[in-house]
Amino acid sequence: MESISKKIKNNQSEENILNQNILEEINIKQSNLDDNKINDKNENNKLENNKKENNIIKNNNLSENKFEDIKLEENKIEENNYDDINIDDNKIEENNLEQINLEDEGKEIELEGQIIFRRIFGKKLAMISLIDSSLSKMTECVTHDSIIIKQLIIGDIIKIKGKISYHKKKQKIDILNITFLKKGNYQKDINKKKKEIISNISKFNTEKSLCIYFKKGIECPNKEKCNFRHFFNNKEEENYINNNKEKQKIAYNKVHIGDIFEGGEKNHKTKRNSEFADFIIEKFGLDNLKKGIILDIAGGKGITSFYLTYKYKLNCLIIDPRGCELPKRYKKILKKENLNLNEKRIFFNLNNCDNLINNCCLIIGMHPDEVTCDIVDIGLKKNINFAVVPCCVFNIKFPDRKLKNGKSVIEYNDLIDFILEKDSQIQIGYLNIEGRNRVLYKKYE
Repeated sequence: MESISKKIKNNQSEENILNQNILEEINIKQSNLDDNKINDKNENNKLENNKKENNIIKNNNLSENKFEDIKLEENKIEENNYDDINIDDNKIEENNLEQINLEDEGKEIELEGQIIFRRIFGKKLAMISLIDSSLSKMTECVTHDSIIIKQLIIGDIIKIKGKISYHKKKQKIDILNITFLKKGNYQKDINKKKKEIISNISKFNTEKSLCIYFKKGIECPNKEKCNFRHFFNNKEEENYINNNKEKQKIAYNKVHIGDIFEGGEKNHKTKRNSEFADFIIEKFGLDNLKKGIILDIAGGKGITSFYLTYKYKLNCLIIDPRGCELPKRYKKILKKENLNLNEKRIFFNLNNCDNLINNCCLIIGMHPDEVTCDIVDIGLKKNINFAVVPCCVFNIKFPDRKLKNGKSVIEYNDLIDFILEKDSQIQIGYLNIEGRNRVLYKKYE
């Protein structure tokens, strides 16, 4: 019996050992499988990272290629533009070869002077103007380093070294080096010399330009302290001034043909608005003008309407796209009298005048510039009284204006004739003021 029990025990122990071995083998296999899975995951992650890196590299290559393409296109555009600019500059240079001495171009030069103008366009471009010590020559200088120019102020005295260059008939100095000499004061050094600078940079390149009073043949009121010349430098200058005087006399006589106030003492042109208001009352009658509204076209500051409103208590409407800028002293007077000036900021023409002329008794214009003929045309078309004082012709803006004889409207008298040809009943009047004082008007009964 004992031997049998021993055998059973031995068998059980052997089975246990086998089971343990089997379990160990299973555990080893499972661990190997887990390791393999981890390795597979790592490999997959590596593959994904490699793919991402490849995509980034591709995208970078594409962006670089695109950027290079864009750069190439921009360079082509710049080259084309530069070629166009060069072509234009070459044309200008070819046309001006006779006038410009190109032998000086590129030569180095040294200048000393005072800054009277300074302008900074950006970080790499700035310009200054220098006036020399004799106040007779002004030079424009250009630099591509604006930081240096920012440190300078108008009035500073400096010394520059640069190269001569030409652009569109003008000589300029390309600055190579700037040396600061003396700090200037704008108010003391520039404002006091302003008149001398203007006088010395004259048409004839003389030391001083001619006095305005001397040109007109009038005695200068400040002859002893006057900074200008009271004599001619040469016969050429004298003939030039005398010819201009004759031309001015001829032009003046043309403008004032038939002027009833010519030969007497005329009022200064600053009184033209009050004179025009009195003329309107005289010609159209106060009672008739109280029946409706007076349209003041291109009224500007509204001074004509002020006199009609304050002096004659008439109802005026100022039409001007810029608005009415009545001076303060006139506003105070109207405020005391409880009077107002009405205005509309619109353009006046045939297309938008219907609503304005419903209750209108008169259309007026004191030097209304471009709208002069529109006032006349609307007055004639709508049978409304009008009075206009023409001034500027604007022959370039209105090249189609022609007289019945085919002549283009170029001068002041041509404009007067052009308006008179519109209707035979248009009358001419004159204001007692200096300058262009002719009034064209028509009165409907």
